[in-house]
Amino acid sequence: MARRRARCRGRRARLRSRLVRVRRRARPRGDRRGGVARVRPPAAGARERGPALARGILRTHRRAGTLDVAGGRSVKHQRTRYGHVLRLDPGEEIVASLRAFAEAEGLRCGLVSGLGAVGRTELGFFVRATGTYVRRVFEGEHEIGVLTGNLSELDGRPFPHCHIVIAGEDFVAHAGHLFSGVVTVTCEIQLVTDPAMLRRVARPDLGFNPLEPAGA
Repeated sequence: MARRRARCRGRRARLRSRLVRVRRRARPRGDRRGGVARVRPPAAGARERGPALARGILRTHRRAGTLDVAGGRSVKHQRTRYGHVLRLDPGEEIVASLRAFAEAEGLRCGLVSGLGAVGRTELGFFVRATGTYVRRVFEGEHEIGVLTGNLSELDGRPFPHCHIVIAGEDFVAHAGHLFSGVVTVTCEIQLVTDPAMLRRVARPDLGFNPLEPAGA
């Protein structure tokens, strides 16, 4: 029995002699997962810098409401960190609603982007040679593929300048300057606004009213 124990101790000793001690390298304190930086949560009571984020989504201000426009209708809107979000309901006209909203909010500089659906829509194509628009009215249901434009001031009033792409159930698209468009299902508009004043000047000789950036 004693001999067996002695042989076991001898084997363990020989095995230990063959082992090489390996020391682990310490990782940087700020990086415990091999190349992935650890993000510490902000301290309690600390103010956030930059845009407030909640689960990766930009928070919007809580202020929302409705704004009465011509014809006894109202525009549903909400203020955001970049401007406003508007919802136009069936029967509301896009250009008139944008003008009324900008007037009420004192907006004279901004970008317009939207989508939705319209019924009766009047588009225009500017003919440079004559300085006039060729106008065409589209009846029936149409999806808004693109609604884009800007806000400025002309003769002391807000001036929405919009272009639009619409398509019916045949998927044929029509595009042009938007003179008017009556909402059928809904129209969701985002306004990116700026406190600056962006003006247009009347140019009867050109047939349109170009922008006049300050300092131009």
